[in-house]
Amino acid sequence: MKKIIAGAAITAMALSIGLAVAADQGQGERPRGPNFAEVAETLGVAEQDLIDALGEPEQGSQPDFATAAATLGITEQELMDAMGPPPGGGQGGPNQSN
Repeated sequence: MKKIIAGAAITAMALSIGLAVAADQGQGERPRGPNFAEVAETLGVAEQDLIDALGEPEQGSQPDFATAAATLGITEQELMDAMGPPPGGGQGGPNQSN
């Protein structure tokens, strides 16, 4: 009986460690987007207006910052500064090449 309990405890511990490792690894796989509430507050616009201006993101593409900025009544540079760097640590903003 002691062997069964010890085996179950070891299995539970291994499973717990495995889940913790999997959770840690999963955090870096999908880049996070900007905090729209924070960006909207920085720009002095409504969060929903910001989301509407940026539109639905297409896989692997950036929003049209010039059009979004014009819609919001701000400059493209103000929008890009408030949004911060693109997810994944990319460099440059729209229409810039390295």
